[in-house]
Amino acid sequence: MKLKVSFLSVLILAIVWNCRSQSFSSINYSVEHGLPQSQVGAITQDGSGYLWVGTASGGLSRFDGKKFVNYTTGHGLLSPSIHCLSWTPEKLWIGTSRGLNTMVNGKISEHPYVPQEEVKKLLAHDTLMWAVLSNGGIYQLSGDSGKYFSEETGFTDKRVRDMEYDSMGILWVLTTGGHVYHFDGENFSLYITLPDSTTRTILPISNSELLAGTSRGLITYHIEDGNINLVRTEVPRANIKKIHMFDGELWLVMQSGLLWKQGDEFTWLSSQNGLTSVPVFQIYQDREGIIWAGTNVYGLFKFMRGPFRKVMFPPETFGNLITDIKQFDPGSVWVTTLGKGVFEVGPDLTVRPVITPPSVRNFSNAAKLDGKILLASVEKGILIKAGDTFEPIPDQPAYASPPFFIGTKGDQVFVTDRKSLYAVRSSGIEKIITDLFVFEVCQTDTSLLLGTDNGLYEFINGETQKIKTGFQFDNQLITCLRSDKYGNLLVGTLGHGLWIFPGGRLDHQKPIRLLPVDHITFIFLEGNRIYSGTQRGICIFDYTPELKVVSQKWLNRNNGLLGIETVNETVLQPSFGQELWFGTVDGLFIYDTQEHYPIRSIPLLSITNVHVSGLPDSVQSPGWFKNASIKLPSNVTTLNFEFESVSLLMPDHAKYQYRLIGLSDRWSDPMEQTSIRFTNLAPGHYNFEVRAVNDIGLELDRQTLTFQILTPFWQTGWFRTLLVVLLVMAVWGIMHIRISRAMKVQVLVEQQNRQMRRELAKDFHDELGNHLASIISLLQVIAMKAHDLPDNLSKQFASLNRHANDLFFGTKDFIASIDPHHETLGWTMLYLGDFGEHIFSTTKITFGSPAVESWQNNLKVRSYYSRHLILIFKEAMTNALKHSGASEVNMKVSKSSSDLTIVLSDNGNGFDYGAGKISSVGLKSMEERARKIEAILLVQSSPKGTTITLKKENYAHWAS
Repeated sequence: MKLKVSFLSVLILAIVWNCRSQSFSSINYSVEHGLPQSQVGAITQDGSGYLWVGTASGGLSRFDGKKFVNYTTGHGLLSPSIHCLSWTPEKLWIGTSRGLNTMVNGKISEHPYVPQEEVKKLLAHDTLMWAVLSNGGIYQLSGDSGKYFSEETGFTDKRVRDMEYDSMGILWVLTTGGHVYHFDGENFSLYITLPDSTTRTILPISNSELLAGTSRGLITYHIEDGNINLVRTEVPRANIKKIHMFDGELWLVMQSGLLWKQGDEFTWLSSQNGLTSVPVFQIYQDREGIIWAGTNVYGLFKFMRGPFRKVMFPPETFGNLITDIKQFDPGSVWVTTLGKGVFEVGPDLTVRPVITPPSVRNFSNAAKLDGKILLASVEKGILIKAGDTFEPIPDQPAYASPPFFIGTKGDQVFVTDRKSLYAVRSSGIEKIITDLFVFEVCQTDTSLLLGTDNGLYEFINGETQKIKTGFQFDNQLITCLRSDKYGNLLVGTLGHGLWIFPGGRLDHQKPIRLLPVDHITFIFLEGNRIYSGTQRGICIFDYTPELKVVSQKWLNRNNGLLGIETVNETVLQPSFGQELWFGTVDGLFIYDTQEHYPIRSIPLLSITNVHVSGLPDSVQSPGWFKNASIKLPSNVTTLNFEFESVSLLMPDHAKYQYRLIGLSDRWSDPMEQTSIRFTNLAPGHYNFEVRAVNDIGLELDRQTLTFQILTPFWQTGWFRTLLVVLLVMAVWGIMHIRISRAMKVQVLVEQQNRQMRRELAKDFHDELGNHLASIISLLQVIAMKAHDLPDNLSKQFASLNRHANDLFFGTKDFIASIDPHHETLGWTMLYLGDFGEHIFSTTKITFGSPAVESWQNNLKVRSYYSRHLILIFKEAMTNALKHSGASEVNMKVSKSSSDLTIVLSDNGNGFDYGAGKISSVGLKSMEERARKIEAILLVQSSPKGTTITLKKENYAHWAS
């Protein structure tokens, strides 16, 4: 955008000149820049830093320092004629010719309490808004409600001319006739009546001091005990429309311009120094200290106070493009130009032409050799001062292009013609380097460092050698070379910015890049401060000895440097002051390094919009995302964030970095785009952070937005827990059903098995048992009748009888074991008792059979367990019969709450494993059977007898 820029050179006409002067630069914005209409009557700034401008018939405009966004009746305005604007937190108030509008989050609506009449004035105080309408009286508004004060409520129906708060928070209201009212928080009361009834505006300084603007000047009153006394009258012929106090300085809005009071002196800002002669409607100071003026014809003016002055040369002789600034003696500065000659400027900024056209018109720069001034010209090569004139140096070579000086070393000045490097000495000119465009030279401890159009070279002993650093500028034009007081080398390039090599070493060192892409025109060092000239202004760096940059500041048209495109090596700090002189394509500017104009606030960064895919548009109303807690449905996976950093002072110097904590903690690279899109976001908590940074990455402002994407119910913990519970219940149910069915089948199988066993036992008893009993009876009858059988036959018959008895009892045991009626401990003990009585009946051993009690008959023992019990104790009884030599064998059964103990004991002589009296196979068989029925078998033997104990814990297990 091309701006109409005018520098206010004669700004202080009546100021005390021994004070340090201050300057303003101004920029004018009109219809050609996007303003809807050239009559600007209302200005305010919102909380995000945007400037809002109201026009006479073009509606409302929002300005971010670069472009205007316009609003009309189609957006909800009651009228395109805007009379006043004001701001309270989160709300813009718009006074129109047909009523009051408010804007919240970009949405314009009509205020329901105020009638549709012309709104003349608005004044904000915290969240309250005061509104003055053309019908008289005054409105106090809060939100959508309000209260009307008129004659009926103790006020007046006369027209309100002005209203302001004083430093104590008291509201002063001026009405026609010079009446001044105070508001006590509930009601209005008449405070004083001013002597001059033509007073149009007031500014209360305290409860006792009041400034009044009238058609006859500015009047200061002192008020005490209800009495009013005139203290003084200033600018008596001025017609004052409004009084403002900005930073302790008075600004007076006049009929045809502005008056600015600094100290006791007034400065007139009119058509001669940037402002037009048409009436000024309103002025406003934003938070960055800029003064904005709305005019009747020429739109909006932006006034920026700054530390720059521009040297004014005679218009008929001065050329804008400054090519060099040099000081050759303490009393003046030499300035060379392209097209208008050479000038000498004194400390008082008086200008004296040294060489003017037509003799020589274009000069590159100047130098000094052996006390004589040299000038590099386009037309005549190198000139040397001879008396009061300049003459060409004799015997000059044929230059490939106009020469210019690039540095000095001892008694020689270096000159380049873009193809070769020459050394100018008092004895003449010598070519020292051929076929190399040397643009800059820098003396080091060991060599001469050369900045060329092909990177860096080193000149040693008459030879040049290419220096390869491995960075982007190796084959680019080097424009500047400087060494600081710490020995670091600063390198300026064409298009690749500004670099610092720590320690001045170019090998094996990683340089620090201060500016990324700028064309560096000069480097000036002042202590720990670097001034770097570019084509977009001057950048100032403050750094530590460790090369850490601690601050960065730009000098450009926003703070008075209207010639933002600087020229190579056109910077100087004269010996007669602390100021810096800068040459630009638009003239010579002087920068006061001692004056400080701090920016009141850093650029304000705001998140302007968040669009969520999958969320209804009805939910995404303007500003919807400013809620304290944002919870988005689970189907949301894509979000688009829009943001902007608003600085009306430096609108072009912010870049952006972002990160989405919850996705990544890493900041993005700096970028210029003002929106970012995230896709495929998983459910969870996120913090979106965006920050504005300057050219070197220092943070200016930061904003954070916290939101949550809800987890779909099927991914929540409670749902997963419910699924697990349901799954467990389902598995349990299936297993329960299967187990129940299996148990039913098992019960049925067991019933059938028990029935089969009963029938089998009965069949075996009826068939095999009866036949064996018959055989045994016959054998006994035969034995009684066959006494005379031979011995061998008698032995065989006895053996037959014994085996028949064994078979009978074995069959009896088998039948008993398969009979389900015998599955009790009582039957098992009864059987073992019968067995013991049988085997010991034909011996001298007395057998004590176990007593069978009722509890034993109620204790169920499955056939598997009872069979192992029977075989264990039959083996034990057989061993006692064969090996113990006992006279008594006893068997007992006892139980505790859950344990069962069966003991078989004798009073024999015991046994010893080593003696081999008892087969270890029998004992091992007994132990193996005990393990199978999950019982403990203990064998204790001594010369006094043997005790075999079988112990079963939790004997109820045998029933299952």
